[in-house]
Formats: sequence, structure tokens, C-alpha cells
Amino acid sequence: MNIFKKLTSLFTKKNLTTEEIIESSIYFDKEFYEDTYTDVGESELSPIEHYMTIGAKQDYNPSEHFNAHFYQLANPEYLLSTPNPLKHYLLEGKSYGALICPVLLNTSLEKKANLNKGLLKRKSNTSLKIAFFSHNLNLEGAPLVCKDIAVAMQKNTDISITVFSPTDGFLKEQLEAVGIDVIIHKPFDKNHITSNQNFTDFISNFAATLEHYNFDALYGNTILSFWLIHVANQLQMPSVFHIHESEPLNYHIRNTSFDFVPLILEALDSAHRVVFVADNTFEKYKCYQKYNNFTVIKNAFSADEIPLIDQSRQQVRDDLGIEENEQMIVNIGTVANRKGQIDIINSLKLLDEATLGKIHFVIIGDVDTSYSQHLHKLIEEMPQDQASRIHFIKKTSRVFDYYNSADICLFTSRIESYPKAIQEAMHYALPIITTPVDGIVEQLQDRHSALFYQAGNAKELATRIMQLSDDENLQKKLGSNAYSALQKMISPTEMMIRYTELFQSSDS
Repeated sequence: MNIFKKLTSLFTKKNLTTEEIIESSIYFDKEFYEDTYTDVGESELSPIEHYMTIGAKQDYNPSEHFNAHFYQLANPEYLLSTPNPLKHYLLEGKSYGALICPVLLNTSLEKKANLNKGLLKRKSNTSLKIAFFSHNLNLEGAPLVCKDIAVAMQKNTDISITVFSPTDGFLKEQLEAVGIDVIIHKPFDKNHITSNQNFTDFISNFAATLEHYNFDALYGNTILSFWLIHVANQLQMPSVFHIHESEPLNYHIRNTSFDFVPLILEALDSAHRVVFVADNTFEKYKCYQKYNNFTVIKNAFSADEIPLIDQSRQQVRDDLGIEENEQMIVNIGTVANRKGQIDIINSLKLLDEATLGKIHFVIIGDVDTSYSQHLHKLIEEMPQDQASRIHFIKKTSRVFDYYNSADICLFTSRIESYPKAIQEAMHYALPIITTPVDGIVEQLQDRHSALFYQAGNAKELATRIMQLSDDENLQKKLGSNAYSALQKMISPTEMMIRYTELFQSSDS
């Protein structure tokens, strides 16, 4: 069947089954599938039957235009809903532009070599000047890590740091306190880029504004700083591309009219080093590596980062109406779909009466979005004895007051990289319930330093909450083991040394 007929069939058939949708798709090629996998003919199943029952589970490619193994690496969230990658793409992934095959670019080895060769060698009698670019200066994971690295290098090396951000924020004062210049700059607006020429013009203009600073290298924080790597290339300057995200490569630019994916891939190619904060994230991106420039440096944690507590433990609880003999379960992180706070509401309905009567959920990081509005509406529809057990707190600089006042920490994320909030909970020796996603499994062990539950499984979460809230010894064990595990993680000094070596090294 040719492509035109396949497309036409999708509009002429009604109430198609999943199998029919896949078979009618241009990405299922019966002849290719039979010719590529000899066990199809031996199975006495039709190609589509074989793919649906056997092939999809074994990462068989349904056509030469759909790479199942690549799809799994580039779009890991599909595993949460179905083991069939093509099914996920046709029913969900296609709507947000999920990648189905590697995008091949014409970035030459010669170009890569010329960009980085020897550019990081120290100039005689001068210190290195490095520009750090953060997408904001808020009290959030990625900006905090950026701040930690910049401050440590400024204080402990002869490297001079300047931090650029498109917005002001809480971290500016901490940066300036150690002598780091903070420059608020016009942001890169992905929604205003509609063509390659627009992008090229922006890069050229921004490169021109940076030239007079005479920086030796650029550091871009998060995958959305891909544009900065292109600026570095324009200036023939080495760059470090620091990726915190575990989402699919195109997730954060999926709703734009312009396709940024080739530009992101080129940035991954041409950066002097691409740094990932978790082995799990590195594995997801490994399929994009061409030049052996990817590395992993996990985020360190320092107790020095913890400020003085503003209020007593009981004062915070009194403000929320939580009695001394009740248990406070905190969930810390921006209220958003990827953070999965809906699991809390769904699990609350499944708690037994005894547990419901002694716990309070405190969700910290509420913002006015459609997701938050949906959660609030669900709570309004709940019986009062359940609804009164959930408290929302807007984003706050007093987050450590809530850690200090809590009895249990709960993380419901669908996607994470190497979350700082987990490390903060470990520092407070709090017993943790969490989803075992991405880098979290590199921080915690199930039943040793935390209790795991599968994202979206409200029944399992409710079971974990009842189990932990009833067992004081288990709470102490998990909290103590989590604190001990934190002490064995990479130290701030080690992390600073690793980043300093990146900037002071050079390709041979």
C-alpha cells in the first residue's frame, strides 16, 4: 500500500482499533518487517500480529523510518503508558513532535577539531575569564547548581566568573557577595525564531555583544542554552553545555513553529564538553554522541547551603493547623504535570481512616497554571475530611523551614535528573517516599534509604504512606540511611575540581 492510500485509509475508517491504526500507519512496513526479522515467517502470525505481540516488546523496527530503540532512548516517558513505541508515537508522541529516528547532520570532524583544539590553554600570566549563562536566578535546581559551581570556582581558583541571566532573582545577591558580576541580558526567545536566518542573525548579534568582554570560555546551563553553544562557535570559543533535563531532547521546544532539533544536535556535537548530572540521563542522550565529548558530573550537596531556619518547627506547623502528634508530609517542587502531584490527591482517597486522621500533605511550589487549577478543583470536590488534609504553599525562599518541620518527604515526579530536593531531604534525615525515576535511583535505594512506588500508581502510594506513617522504626531507619548515603556522594570540592579541569583542559 502506498503512502497516499495509507493516509487516505485513516480518514475513511472509523473506530479503528490500535492494531488497525498501527497497520494503517506509514511507519509500519509489512514487507520491511518480514524481510528484516526471520522469526516472523516462522511464527505463523501475520506481520502486524507478530509486531503487536512479540516485535514491539523486543524493540523490532516496524519500518526503516522508525527506530524503536532510538525512540525509547529519546522519548523515555512512553514506557510509563505502553511498551509499544509505535503505538505511543501515533497516539501521543506525534502530537508533541517526538523524535523517531536520529537526525543526521553534516558537522564534520574537521570543524569539531578546529572549534576546540587548544582553545582552553591558559594564557601566560592571566587567569581564565568564563561567562556562565543561567536561564534564571531563582531558587530552583539548575540555577542553584550553576550558582554552586560559579561561587566555588570564584572563591577557590584564579578563574574569574561573570554570570548572565535574562531575569533577576534570589541568587543574584549570593553571587555578588563573592565578587561575581551578574549581568541581566535580553533573553533568547525561541518563539520569535521563525527561520534559520532569524537564528543566525540572533547568534551573530549576541556574539558581537560578548566580544568586548574577552571571555575565554562559555558555560550554558540546561538544554535551552543550546543557542549559547552556537554563539561560542561563532566566536571560536570553547563551551561547556550542562544538561540537567531527563525529558526527551525536543520536549522543551515542542510547541514552537520552528524546528530547533537540528540546532540542539549541532550544539551537542560542537560543545567542548556536554555534562550530564546523572548516569541515567547520559544513557538517554548517548545515541546522540559523535565525538566522545559527553561526560557525567553528579551534583554535589553542601550543608553550608542550608540557611538559618526562620521559624521553629512547631510555628510552621501551627500556621498550617498541624498538631504536634500529627505527621507532616512535604512535597517540594513546582506544581506541574511532570512533578505528578495528582498522585497525592488520588492516594488520599485510598487511605484508611486511621492514617487519614493523623497526616497532612504540604505541597510547596504552587503556581497558577491549568494543572494547578485542575488539582485545586479536584480538592474542592472531595469530602472535607480529605480536602482539609492538603495544603498548598506558593514558591517560597523559606523552603528549609518546611523540611525542618516535616516528618516525611514525598516525591511524585514522572521525570527527574538528579534532583537537589532529594539531597535536601536526605540532609534532614527525612524518611522519603519517591518514584524511582531517572537519577533518583542513583541517589536512593528502595527499602534501604527510601520507599519507591511507581509513578501514577495511587494504590501503591497509599500503601507506602500507611506503611511508613505507622512504623516509627522504619522512619528512623530510612532517614538515617538516606543521611549516610548523602555523605558518600561527590563533595562540593570534588565537583568544583571536575568543572575547573574541564575549563583548564584542552584537546590534543
